Amino acid sequence: MAARKRAPGGGRKPQGEFRGKEAALTTRITAQTRHALDRAAQKNGRSLSQEVERRLCDSIQRDLSRDRHIRSLGAVFMLMVQGVERRTGLRWRDDAFTAQSIRDGLSLLISHFGPSGPRTLPKKLKDAAANLPPALAHHYLEPTQIGLTEAGAVITLLEQRRRDDVSEISQTAKSLNIHVPSEWFAQTQLLRDLGH
Repeated sequence: MAARKRAPGGGRKPQGEFRGKEAALTTRITAQTRHALDRAAQKNGRSLSQEVERRLCDSIQRDLSRDRHIRSLGAVFMLMVQGVERRTGLRWRDDAFTAQSIRDGLSLLISHFGPSGPRTLPKKLKDAAANLPPALAHHYLEPTQIGLTEAGAVITLLEQRRRDDVSEISQTAKSLNIHVPSEWFAQTQLLRDLGH
């Protein structure tokens, strides 16, 4: 019996953020990697194909990014945190001693790898401060204020995600065929991983 030919446009319709897939990629991977990808796809509500493409796109984007100096600092920081947790036998988010050790270690890393010498106010901050009332300008004049402001912005962003029901939003977006940027879910995953 001859195989039936599929009608144009027949078959399962593509789902997920990546559409119009025309190129094929055939590769061999280990069973462990396949199992990990299957679990990740299920957890993220994606097909295996969508999960693989998302991860490849993220990886390529990181390689093309001009933020290599930031990623490198993150990698060095991660190595230090792993070393501290190995020594204490506790996770930083569960133990105040371990968390303090990491705070002090990060300070040393920045001191070692960052430039030293006299600090001058960057022109961008000077210009921004000049356009603000004096009561707000001080937020742009001190390194500590810049760091605290940006840290506060990250905390606010992540804490806002805590109030949103991710699974409900994910299901609603999927049912309405609305694309929710992967960064949004990455932020909620960050919050979960941080123990909040």
